[in-house]
Amino acid sequence: MKDTTDSAYRPNANKYKLPESTRIGQWTAVLFCSVAILLGAYQAWDTRHAMNADGISYLDMGDAYLRGDWDMAVNAYWSPLYSWLLGSAMLVFRPSAYWEFPLVHLVNFFIYLCTLACFHFFMMQLIHYQKYRLTIPSESGYEGYPEWVLMAFGYSLFIWSSLSLITVSIVTPDMCVAAFVFLASGILLRIRTGSTRWLTFIILGVVLGFSYLAKAIMFPMSFIFLLISLFLVGDFRKALPEHLSRL
Repeated sequence: MKDTTDSAYRPNANKYKLPESTRIGQWTAVLFCSVAILLGAYQAWDTRHAMNADGISYLDMGDAYLRGDWDMAVNAYWSPLYSWLLGSAMLVFRPSAYWEFPLVHLVNFFIYLCTLACFHFFMMQLIHYQKYRLTIPSESGYEGYPEWVLMAFGYSLFIWSSLSLITVSIVTPDMCVAAFVFLASGILLRIRTGSTRWLTFIILGVVLGFSYLAKAIMFPMSFIFLLISLFLVGDFRKALPEHLSRL
């Protein structure tokens, strides 16, 4: 009887093995994500009792939404999304005065984790875009970079910018804005690689809409993102449902 472990009986044994560069890139991403999470958690814990003036204002707005004080809650200066998140956390956990500020930093850490996930989406789209460029005959001279190099460089920039420039310790909506910018940028890369279905543009519009709720500066920036998306498509009718593009 023949040994069933013979390679002749396993013709596709190596079929599902990932390329070495891809596996190294994945492990690099796991390593840097772990470091980012640990450093973010440490910063959130270390500054759990810190508070700034803007943070007090966002907390007051969150309370105003909860009690229905629309004159205070709705205004032209403070964007609502961040106060909604803080107010929702206060409603769910109902902390004492001592734990109110630590809860705010817990919300900041949760936003930081979401931002990390959005950045990972952006990095995946960037790697996919690099592979896409390698398939274009007109760019035959393009060699690209190893995945682990892109991962290491990208996540290093993310950790530095998120924990040194934006930070989890300062109570502002800036981390929310960063998350939406990473998402929108990743969607633009998807469009550049050929994902021109109308649903992609609807998702881009929703992301940009929420980014405006996070901070008003994203209102003019949204037009820039939309304009870039149209240039990437080349024909704006591709961004519309088929029955509309025929009009």
